[in-house]
Amino acid sequence: SEVNGIPVIVRPDGTFQTLVSVDDGITLIRTIAIDSDGNEGTDTRSVMAGNMVTPDTPAMDGAAGRLGRSTFEKINKTIVNFLESSDEIAKLATSINPLVDAGTDCNGVILDLDSVEMSNADVEVLPVDGGISFRVVLDDVDVKMSADFDLVCIGGSSGIRAQAAQATVTGMMTIDLDRGSLIVELTEIDSTFQDLDIDVGVVSSEIIELFLWDLEGTAGKIVESLIKSQIDKFVDSFLTDFIRGEWEVAVGDTALVFGATPTIVEFNDEGGFIAVDTTVTAKNPKDNSGYISTPSEAISRCLKR
Repeated sequence: SEVNGIPVIVRPDGTFQTLVSVDDGITLIRTIAIDSDGNEGTDTRSVMAGNMVTPDTPAMDGAAGRLGRSTFEKINKTIVNFLESSDEIAKLATSINPLVDAGTDCNGVILDLDSVEMSNADVEVLPVDGGISFRVVLDDVDVKMSADFDLVCIGGSSGIRAQAAQATVTGMMTIDLDRGSLIVELTEIDSTFQDLDIDVGVVSSEIIELFLWDLEGTAGKIVESLIKSQIDKFVDSFLTDFIRGEWEVAVGDTALVFGATPTIVEFNDEGGFIAVDTTVTAKNPKDNSGYISTPSEAISRCLKR
């Protein structure tokens, strides 16, 4: 007879005893017993080893997520779908209008975004050291705006149209931790146009010179805002939700409160890695003795990749 490959001496009454070394975590103990007639029986069971801690103790690095390059390919497709959605453009217009609100009642202008159209969007979102880089190329961009203006107290209105064969927006999203909170910033954002043409309609040259002298910059702001809005959706839908702090789940008559605090955030050209400390607390539990805490080997393996 043996236990985990270690031979044991069976007493006359059929019992035996041995010591088995276990590490933190789960250990399988397999026993093989053979009687005097050569009949064999086996038994396998698991043992959890670790330190006993109170129920409110976080499970250190209890969960983790890795974003590989295949994940970023899916993110690229998702952003393209958003960029080509008219509903998303409408939401953008609501959030950034007015583009310009300058001057007085007798000499001034209000410029609003009406629509943004394009024939194609090409998105490249890639992991880099310290965060995520992005490059978005929009083909056949058509930005339509409307201007309400007053010149020497005489009012007027006109459509303004900016068209470009191509618009390119590049930038970087840095991701850091600050006392358990995820800090995401968009930096180094730059937009360029190819073959940009701006038609100001019947807006007077005085209004253009006074208030709308940087319409190319305004068009760039619109395109950059469109890209920012989709990057923000990525942050909200994955990163923020993954480490959203605390949420409650009902299991039978017991409410379990789950908590998550990020402890590791790393990005390089191979992908991203996030680890969080986790807690699970039962409201009014029958057994408040605690749980066994063990190191997370899965986190260690992920970090070594």
